[in-house]
Amino acid sequence: MNHLSTICVAAAALATLAGSAFAAKPAVSEMAAADLSFKEMFEVSKADKQLPFSFVYDGVSSKDLLKGWKCKESTKAVSATKTERTITYKDPATKLEVKCVATHFADSPVIEWTVWFENKGKTPTPTIEKVYAIDENLTSNKDNFTMHWDIGTIVTSHDAEPMTDVLGAGDKFVKSPGRASCGGVNPYFNIECGKNQGYIVVVGWPGQWEINCAVDNTGKNMAVKAGQQNLATTLNPGEKIRTPLMAVMPYQGDYVHAQNLWRAYFVKYITPQVNGAAAPAELHACSSHQYAEMIQANTQTQIDYVDGYLNRGVDLDFWWMDAGWYYHKGQGWPNTGTWEVDKDRFPKGLREISDHAHKKGVKIIVWFEPERVGGDNWITENHRDWIYEGTGLVDIGNPEVWNWATKHFDKIIKDEGIDLYRQDYNINPNEAWTIWNGKNPGRVGYSENRYVQGYLSYWDYLLEHNPGLRIDSCASGGHRNDLETMKRSVPLLRSDYIFEPVGQQNHTYGMSFWIPWQGTGFRTESLYDLRSSMVMGQTACWTISDDNLDYDLLLKYLKEWREVAPNFLGDYYPLTKYNPENNAWMAMQFDRPEAGVGSVQVYRRGEAEEDSITLKLKGLVYDASYDVYDFDRGTVGTFTGSELMRKGIKVSLDKAEAALIKYTKL
Repeated sequence: MNHLSTICVAAAALATLAGSAFAAKPAVSEMAAADLSFKEMFEVSKADKQLPFSFVYDGVSSKDLLKGWKCKESTKAVSATKTERTITYKDPATKLEVKCVATHFADSPVIEWTVWFENKGKTPTPTIEKVYAIDENLTSNKDNFTMHWDIGTIVTSHDAEPMTDVLGAGDKFVKSPGRASCGGVNPYFNIECGKNQGYIVVVGWPGQWEINCAVDNTGKNMAVKAGQQNLATTLNPGEKIRTPLMAVMPYQGDYVHAQNLWRAYFVKYITPQVNGAAAPAELHACSSHQYAEMIQANTQTQIDYVDGYLNRGVDLDFWWMDAGWYYHKGQGWPNTGTWEVDKDRFPKGLREISDHAHKKGVKIIVWFEPERVGGDNWITENHRDWIYEGTGLVDIGNPEVWNWATKHFDKIIKDEGIDLYRQDYNINPNEAWTIWNGKNPGRVGYSENRYVQGYLSYWDYLLEHNPGLRIDSCASGGHRNDLETMKRSVPLLRSDYIFEPVGQQNHTYGMSFWIPWQGTGFRTESLYDLRSSMVMGQTACWTISDDNLDYDLLLKYLKEWREVAPNFLGDYYPLTKYNPENNAWMAMQFDRPEAGVGSVQVYRRGEAEEDSITLKLKGLVYDASYDVYDFDRGTVGTFTGSELMRKGIKVSLDKAEAALIKYTKL
């Protein structure tokens, strides 16, 4: 067994030992309990110091270099369930310091780590290159590997479409995003190593990453490497770079079971917390479709819309003010860079609106895009040196930019009473970084690395200086949902694709494998459309002054959504195969075994010929009894877990109709 396999099997044993929600997952009984020490992970006490990462320094591999470098280690308990171990190496000649910070969890088989490189000398370092945050070999118990991944964001109905590649002897699997961290491929991978075993491997990098997997000629061994795609740089005194955050999770059993172990970790350790738990289901509303985002909006329109929703009986959690509240010189919302409230339309700022909403128990969301400039604006007029040459990308990694941005936007958040900061990213940064690399051939990748550090620390500053602040990662609808970003935010609008039911169903099906807390919007009053958009975050875009809307139906939908929404943070089981077409049925189950409740969403699409489907549920207790209820048809009956999983339940629907079913363990 390879080094990483030994370590990860030990970590995976925690799934059977945990006394929390993780223990409610199907048992990983095949794995023997083992001592989970970080010495075991990094083999520090051994002469060969096998590590899960690698790099080349001045032409020499780290596998050879680190044997002669000084090493020290430390361990600290971050919380009752998190332990952090830091292992530091230092080159006695050049004073380059390499520090790996790893985290283990007492109730999850996931291991996280990040590697930092810092020049602590007085002269520039030799070149650091071929930096792989993970460089490991996996072993299959058959003669192939199966890669489960999804296509990320392409702004179509196929966003987050799950993909499967079977790799045999000599095959390769290489992926990198086309834009930001999730354009065209998400950085989340489930690698089945033959039968009933595998690893989840996730690359947490809000920039240009790459994963490269190669199977040897036997088909039984796979080399896995991942890191920042373009990095070959020297470091000047005091400079620091880092690898992507790696998260690796071993498992035994099928890959859906693995995904539920991952989801449990994600809900507890990645999704931002509110009052000690993962952010709850939330209803947002906006008037973007009525007022050209915020271009035509003013103070009174926003107050009227907040009141309009509340007066209709809609229990809002957040009022959302999107792009265009700032001065844009009549050039439309894309003209960003003058980050001041337009006092011609909002004489007392946005504070007048937020104060009004807060008095009625509604919080405020406001849109920003600090990393991009467009048209004539304050930044281009006063600090063109902050912008990457030939692009509209603002270098948030530039210390001068960072210092200005943290203070300026922190002040806006406080002055305007903002509860949730929404950050967009309507630009492809690769063009800017490519231009920079071409002009700095000895420093390829350094600017991107510094940028990523600046972006993350900018958010950390806002969160630290505004207790209770929430962040939404917009990024043109889902282009930056990597692990580091998700540690600080949620995706309120998972895709910029139009709100149509088949696409919404597809997005939920694919994205739910990886990111439990996700949001989307809706405009229509069709129950089929509404239920197709049912996830944790809901954004209503209705013309609330329209007396002809079916408000009884809308309130019915919101009531049933509130009732089942907590299930979306539980286990996830696709009950049908993925099919992106309009002639199919699609069904999904969300289950909370610790609470004994769950729900099933069933869709008969507009061109599906079969008038019924039988669905076999998953993850239930065989000999327990469950009360089953259909939100449209009432009580279905009481069944054992065995009956629901073996025989299933039959659902009959008309074309373009959705069913919502809940079950409760008696």
